[in-house]
Amino acid sequence: MTIPSFFHSGYCLPRSICWDGDDELNSMRNVIHGGQPKPYIIEISKRWEWLGLDIRGPFSITTKKHTHIMTLTDYYSKWVEAFPLTHNMVQDVAIFLAEVIRQLGYPLAVLSRIPKQLLIEINNELKKQININTNCLVIHHCQTEYLDQVTESLLNNLICELVKKYAYTWHIYLPAACLQLCCTEHPTTGQKPFTVMKCSGPPSFSTYRELPYSESEIHLSSFVIAPVEGSKGNTLLQVGSAALITPVLRKQNPAGAGPSLDATGAGTISV
Repeated sequence: MTIPSFFHSGYCLPRSICWDGDDELNSMRNVIHGGQPKPYIIEISKRWEWLGLDIRGPFSITTKKHTHIMTLTDYYSKWVEAFPLTHNMVQDVAIFLAEVIRQLGYPLAVLSRIPKQLLIEINNELKKQININTNCLVIHHCQTEYLDQVTESLLNNLICELVKKYAYTWHIYLPAACLQLCCTEHPTTGQKPFTVMKCSGPPSFSTYRELPYSESEIHLSSFVIAPVEGSKGNTLLQVGSAALITPVLRKQNPAGAGPSLDATGAGTISV
């Protein structure tokens, strides 16, 4: 049914899903109240640690009744996976995500902007597919949509062209389109996602990885993407749509301890 790297992702903006609360999430700062966990700046500095999951569409219905596309992006390597979804969206997402994990290993977590109730259903279904004792492998976070805008733009163009050219059979060409993208030099890193992802062999985390932060801390924190070693592109770390000019604070050990955002609240996001 699928191949080990059934990649591709796209986002035709005029027809993409707009989840409830997106406008507020993308424009409002976090308001930290007394007793709440402090937010962190979490640096994405290794492949297959933090992934972004989204559901894109609706698109023209394929001959196999597909209407949407699940996309999964590794923010560090720019590796992309994608799967066509039917109306059984929750079950489809869980099955495909479990398949990717079996093939490539466990990430630290998967970030997603889709509604929290839907994420609860996906996490519950995912537990049926793989042997994990957690309800938070997929975590709600609004930066999913705009943390890596360069990759998003590439995906938008790719899927729009694919759906336009193959209106009722785009699901057939989805794997090849993703493979081509993963084997093309990325503007940000100056390297092919395939090279960054596979240079040291495939990821080898065959069991669930403990998070270095609590789920509530992740909700309140901002993510930045570290430059890939040897990258030829822009080396500024990104926090959503704003570039960090000052050095990024890295997470520290023991697990759960990390640097807080500065007093100005720079880089904070709404959740």
